[in-house]
Amino acid sequence: MDGPMRLYISNIPAQVAEDELTPIFTAFGELDYLEIRKDDVTKEPTGFGYVQFQKGSEARGALQQLNGLRLLGQNIKVSQVDANRTTGFPVAEPLQIPGINTEQLDEGTAGVRLTAQSRQILMQRLSQSSGFPAGTVPPQGVPGVSASNPMAALVTQMPQQMASQFVQLQNMFDPSSESEADWELDIQEDVEEECSKFGKVLHVHVDKNTEGHVFMKFDTPAGAQTAVSALNGRWFAQKQIIAGVISKDLYEKRFPESKSS
Repeated sequence: MDGPMRLYISNIPAQVAEDELTPIFTAFGELDYLEIRKDDVTKEPTGFGYVQFQKGSEARGALQQLNGLRLLGQNIKVSQVDANRTTGFPVAEPLQIPGINTEQLDEGTAGVRLTAQSRQILMQRLSQSSGFPAGTVPPQGVPGVSASNPMAALVTQMPQQMASQFVQLQNMFDPSSESEADWELDIQEDVEEECSKFGKVLHVHVDKNTEGHVFMKFDTPAGAQTAVSALNGRWFAQKQIIAGVISKDLYEKRFPESKSS
């Protein structure tokens, strides 16, 4: 009997919301629910959650294709919850893939990379959800596209990089080591000056409440891509930068003031 199956998801980027993660999993089948757990005290996302598929066969397909998927610079972990455990915290059973050590997917490590075949399958499933051909990016402003498939633009391990004006940098600073007043403005000026070499920068935001996240809007996708290519993996203040493009919907949802820039 192909009954429901519950999966455990961990290492979810803090800036990814439930409604942005859900389309990744609904590309594989109908869900009963998807939730990202929050801390009881701070109400901040904990980085892990659960998803339950109506059919176990579809859950297994999602597990095989999404375990190790890279989202916004992090490799998410997907595994099956041990249904036989009746007490205590649910235990997730590691996925067994021949030739791959899935223990490498622990937070803070590089994680496994999707094969070309897996990436192609995932892109095809995501494109089926959005109604656009695989390997293409839906045009901006098409009604219903962002609502039906907003997370497709956040997947950073796709066969083709999406065209976007919007960039996210990670590991740019350590907030615990900053003590001067308005230190984030100094970083903002430095980033804008450096990145203006790659194209016209229209908007910059330094999120001082994160572990070094900086967001930028360029005037063209070409400028953004040049910046990502130049900065990703580069060392800055003894930290290795992670750079990638993000979707227009996600950026403008977070920074509505950037729409007029």
